[in-house]
Amino acid sequence: AKQKMETTDEFYRYFLHFEEQNDYLENLKKLPTEKIQYVPYDLENKIETIFESISAFANGSGGTIIFGQDERFRQYFSESKFNLLSENVCDKILEEIPEMEDYLILYNRSIRDRKFLEIEVVPTPFPCLYKKEYFSRTLHGNVLHLDQSYL
Repeated sequence: AKQKMETTDEFYRYFLHFEEQNDYLENLKKLPTEKIQYVPYDLENKIETIFESISAFANGSGGTIIFGQDERFRQYFSESKFNLLSENVCDKILEEIPEMEDYLILYNRSIRDRKFLEIEVVPTPFPCLYKKEYFSRTLHGNVLHLDQSYL
């Protein structure tokens, strides 16, 4: 009877963990465009989008960037490939926008075999510029404001 109870408890813990992960992904999917940016895996072509989104979220009310997945969470990566990718993104962010170090919270996530880098951007008390350009976040995505940029 004790073995059966331990097996049941283990199954129940696994089930709860699976449900928590499922709820987490579903809650991310429900966030409005003003609060989330999905950037599928492609470091060379997508790093600009990450930088612009960091600037836009920092200049507004904050937001979340999901790097490595689209809004349907369908991409799969090996652990080693994803860790290297995540490390490269983090290094590039700190090189390009070092003043944002205290305003970014980075999480390496692995939820239901989906790996992604979650970048939580906290609003800054100063204008956050990327390449001397000021971005804000709207319902339609990142918007460049030429009047607040230093071109």
